[in-house]
Amino acid sequence: MILSRVRSLAEGQNWGSIVLDLFIVIIGFFSGLQIDEWWQNNQDSEKETAYILELIEDFDGNRELLETMLAEGDLVLNDMITLAEQGNLETPTLPPEELDEKLSSLQSMAAFIPITRAYDSLTGSGELRLITNREIKTGLADYYSFAKMIELVQATHEMQLVQTFLPYLSENVEFARLMVSWQDEEDYPLPEPKASSGVELIVPTQKFRNIVTEKYYAMRDIFALHTSMMEINDEILALLRAEIDA
Repeated sequence: MILSRVRSLAEGQNWGSIVLDLFIVIIGFFSGLQIDEWWQNNQDSEKETAYILELIEDFDGNRELLETMLAEGDLVLNDMITLAEQGNLETPTLPPEELDEKLSSLQSMAAFIPITRAYDSLTGSGELRLITNREIKTGLADYYSFAKMIELVQATHEMQLVQTFLPYLSENVEFARLMVSWQDEEDYPLPEPKASSGVELIVPTQKFRNIVTEKYYAMRDIFALHTSMMEINDEILALLRAEIDA
C-alpha cells in the first residue's frame, strides 16, 4: 500500500510527500526493531532473575550441607585428639563405653556433594550468557571446579576408610557394641553383643595411635577444604543477593 502511494506520488512528482512517506516507513521499521530488542531484553532479564533466585536456593542448601559436614568433622577431630591423648597413657582413664563411642568416629566420612540444579540448567541450556554479572559467572565456575577437587579428596578418604579404618575396627572391636551410637531409632535392633569390645586393651598400642593419627590428619584436610568451600559459598551468596537487590 505504501509502495503504491510512493509510486503515484512519484508519477505526480510530489517529492516532498515521497520523502515524508519514506521517512515514516524508516521510523516505523527502526521503532519495530527497538520494540523487539526491548521485549527480548525484558525476557532475558526476567529469566536471569529467575536463575539467580534458583542459584540462591541452591547455595543456601549447599550452606546447610557444609554446616553439617563441618559439625561432623569437628566432632571427629575432637574424638581423635581425645583418643590420641588416651593412647599416650599406660592405661586409659576413660570408661570403655566412652572409648567405644569415640572410636566409632573412625567410621565417619564427611562427604560434601554440592547441589548443582540451577548451574546445570544454565550450562546445559546454553543460557549462562543470561548472567550479566561477570563476577558471579566467574565465581560459579570456580566454585564448582573446587567442588570437583573436593570430591576427589573425599574419594581418597573413602578408599582409606575401606582399606584401613574399617578393617582395623573389624579386627579389634566388637562391632555390635561399637555401632550402637550409629543406630537410628527406626532401625531394627541388634541383639546384645556377646562380649566387651576390649577397647581398653588396644588403646595403649602403637597401631592404635597410628590409626588415630592417620584419621586425624585425613579429617583435618577435609575439614580445611570444607571450611574454604563455606567461605566461597558465602561470597557467592552475597553476590547473588546483591544482584537481586540492585
